[in-house]
Amino acid sequence: MQYIAEKGEIPKIGETWIPVGRKIHLTQLCLFDADQTRQYVPKELSIVSIAPNRTLGAVFLSSYGPGSTLEYDELIVAPATVRYKHRKGYWVTHMYVNNEKAMWGGRILGWPKEMADFDWPDSLPGRATISKDNNPICDISYLKPFGNLNFWTQFYAPSMIDDKIMCHRFRFKADFGICRVKHKIPETSPIYNVCQSRIPLLAIGGLNMKGFQAE
Repeated sequence: MQYIAEKGEIPKIGETWIPVGRKIHLTQLCLFDADQTRQYVPKELSIVSIAPNRTLGAVFLSSYGPGSTLEYDELIVAPATVRYKHRKGYWVTHMYVNNEKAMWGGRILGWPKEMADFDWPDSLPGRATISKDNNPICDISYLKPFGNLNFWTQFYAPSMIDDKIMCHRFRFKADFGICRVKHKIPETSPIYNVCQSRIPLLAIGGLNMKGFQAE
């Protein structure tokens, strides 16, 4: 039985969280250096390599609006595909949001969420600038997606709470298309070290996104 978190309130452990896209949902798949990423991954998880010393990771940019459990913007860096028992998922090292309830709700579930400022006009093509205390984290520019395929997709992402691994399932649908995305990450950014060795593979933009997150 699923328990749906109350709109506008911090989701509790065991509650399903509902995201509804307000702007474009951007996913850039990248190859990350597995040796460099190892320092960020708990020893209980094994890194899955898809090429010599390379693991598949991603950088996500999303905006959740009316209809969502909470409304906010979010930047996620997940630099590794990991395996826990018999399940694969993305390991997240950095998460930035601009809603305090979203930050505390994420921390309850073991996510490393921090507050940040998002300058993200609603436009296509567009550009989002993420900063913290006036220090730039990332500048993301993107074009309008090419193509329009509406389908459901799903992935898993583990987190850690008090030395216990929890596996979360994300399932959502959107109007997906191939998208040109460019990230500018200054050397002073907290995500620079984990992202500097990445090799971009493919970027996907999703419009009219709807979905859910559950344990």
